[in-house]
Amino acid sequence: MLSSKIKTTFFLFCLLGFFFLSFSWAQEKLFKPFIESRPNGKVDWDNGYFYGVGQGSLKLNGNSQTQALKVAQAGALSSILQVAAQIRVDDHRTLLDLEQQKIIIRIQGLIEYEPFDQQTVKKGGDSFMQVTYRAPLRGVKGLTRQLLTYFRESVTPLQETPVSQSQAEADASLPWLVLDARGLTPDRSPQPALFPKIVTEEGETVSDLNTVDDRALMEQGMMHYVVSNKKPEEISLNRPGHLLAVFKKFIGLATAWAQAQNLPQKRGRYIVRNVQQTQGRGRTTLVISAADAKALKSESETQQALQKCRVIVVVSSSVGGTEGFLPEWLAQR
Repeated sequence: MLSSKIKTTFFLFCLLGFFFLSFSWAQEKLFKPFIESRPNGKVDWDNGYFYGVGQGSLKLNGNSQTQALKVAQAGALSSILQVAAQIRVDDHRTLLDLEQQKIIIRIQGLIEYEPFDQQTVKKGGDSFMQVTYRAPLRGVKGLTRQLLTYFRESVTPLQETPVSQSQAEADASLPWLVLDARGLTPDRSPQPALFPKIVTEEGETVSDLNTVDDRALMEQGMMHYVVSNKKPEEISLNRPGHLLAVFKKFIGLATAWAQAQNLPQKRGRYIVRNVQQTQGRGRTTLVISAADAKALKSESETQQALQKCRVIVVVSSSVGGTEGFLPEWLAQR
């Protein structure tokens, strides 16, 4: 006969396995990346990359693939620099503004781009070499990390701040704060930025560049911007549509079992709050109610979530950048 402790462990393992498998499936349906399209490129504000596309005509380059490829590469570099220049840094400046104000030396010096795709495409009666470059917004080579050196006197390199497994697990168990801005009109809907702020209607700062953890900011960015067609209550319960009933039953069973075994209980993964309005030239500052701010600051878990940049902003799918030449294959990746 198995001991009571082994039975308990086995039962919890099965429950957790069921939960995480179903949660992974549901999470894929819950949010979609917010893609800001630009002429000859795009910015993926969820996965944290921006892209530039260039083309070289074979016909205009003596049918030389080598020469057409060089033209395409030059075009891709030009495109990714143009995309970068329009990236909003905070509530009143873009990357181009920083360069013109001589806060940074050159935009190109900040971007760690890499080849992402190369193919031949046909358009009209011509063939083109098409090259796509990609650059990260976050991570060791990310634009966020590069800019931090201009905004803070000292920034600890990511490689010099190893995180223990226990700390990583503790951070991963924190809830995500979801700021739902879909109720705002299109002309007031938030625009993504590298260093956005969260404030109250009275002007109290809830989160900004100076209140977040350096490592978390560099690794995953200050906020993730997504689109979703799910209701706030569905997001709060971690479950889309028809899985709600199953999830509620599972939570009830897991909670009862935890209480019976005196095990610690974990809160839900998503905490949803509404965005009341936006502020700033670029509409990047998010305004929440004083009551919501007080609730978020009253619990250590939500305070840590803010500090660790575990924030998701849900915007309407109709909000975006300037539509331009963006190949369908690139837009769908």
